[in-house]
Amino acid sequence: MFSRPARAGGGGLAGAAARRVGDRRAHAGGLAGWQAAAPAPAAESGLLAEIMAASGRVEFDVLEMGPGAGRAADHARAALAELLAAVARVRAGARWHTVRETLEAGARHIDAVAAPRAGDRFRFRTRSVRQATQGARNGARVAVGVLGAALAWHVTAWPSGSGFIAYVVLVYGLLATRDVPALASAGFARGAMGCAVVAAGYVLLVIPMATAPEVLAACLLVPMVIGGLAARTPRLVNQAFSFNMFLPVLIGPSNGGRYDESAFLNGTMAFLAAVFFAGAMFRLVLPFRPDEHLRRTIAWAERRAVGLATARRLPSAHDWLMTNADSMVRAVRTGRDLPQARLFAYFAAHMEMTVQGMCVIELREAMAGGPLAAGGARRLAVFLRAWARDPARAPALVPGVLRRVDTQSVTGGELAIALQAMTRRGRADGMAVA
Repeated sequence: MFSRPARAGGGGLAGAAARRVGDRRAHAGGLAGWQAAAPAPAAESGLLAEIMAASGRVEFDVLEMGPGAGRAADHARAALAELLAAVARVRAGARWHTVRETLEAGARHIDAVAAPRAGDRFRFRTRSVRQATQGARNGARVAVGVLGAALAWHVTAWPSGSGFIAYVVLVYGLLATRDVPALASAGFARGAMGCAVVAAGYVLLVIPMATAPEVLAACLLVPMVIGGLAARTPRLVNQAFSFNMFLPVLIGPSNGGRYDESAFLNGTMAFLAAVFFAGAMFRLVLPFRPDEHLRRTIAWAERRAVGLATARRLPSAHDWLMTNADSMVRAVRTGRDLPQARLFAYFAAHMEMTVQGMCVIELREAMAGGPLAAGGARRLAVFLRAWARDPARAPALVPGVLRRVDTQSVTGGELAIALQAMTRRGRADGMAVA
């Protein structure tokens, strides 16, 4: 609320890519309507999902542009961050002129994307969040799975046991990148079975008849094109993942010869056994539970928001918003099996913590930047420490803070709104959701 609009630089996406970043009039009209009536969590979560999906597509758009992209990616991300800030300010109850200034800052970045300027040096840095808990859980799954696969090989003395273990490790690495590996493993297994069937047809029937590399390439064109189209279909993405990756491996085309049938069958059996084994281990070892994930996520958001009040180094408001938006979108996506009321109650609580964290960052920036008198800054520092320790005590300190500032000024009015947003809901309410 106290941050100045980011200054625009230049960039270089064409008009179509700029429209992909956002339509300022549509967003302004939608947010203006939200000022009068609070949006439902479904509407907010849908908008956040669209914003984060657009953020994920930025790199691909810039790669398609080639060397003339310039700072297009930086401006595109900055525009999306400004839109997130506008949504958070609406949620905090900010005055409309503040929201409009934020949208105008984003619009300037969109203009810089569509009409680049020479010599642009604008930078917008982003930082990915390290999911330590998820990483530790995946590490435990992999350790147990590899040890179990090695034990199975030791007990059975299977000649293809080394290939089985190699496939297990590879499948673990691929599925661990998914939001819910256990759910992704089902589609992955279906794609693997389809891959094995197609590969068997090629190894036993098609490749023996191919007399030149060009003929083999023409034959492989059909399944690979189908797999590529499936990869662009959201409901088939996991099936296409395994199909496209392992079909060339199972077929094993080479210039000097081809697989014999027994080698193909042994290798395919090891591959399918590894896929089903890894899927079973994801379900048996530290299985994913959406309600537990929501509890961890909201606790993580609370710890980070509380830490902002006393942290030595503050993230920017844009970094804070982008990180939490990504976390909320992931949680909603992975919690679809939960009752909708509970899921959206979690979303509302996390959104409230996100808004409060943004208010903390901007209050501290106002204290450091000098728009407040020394007495007001000291009162505000006391308030932030009390809010971090016990949010129930913080509302009693708000009148003392406001007495030190002119609430009719822009800074004072935004300060009052930020304090109200921070004391509107206790942190325990968010935790009760899970």
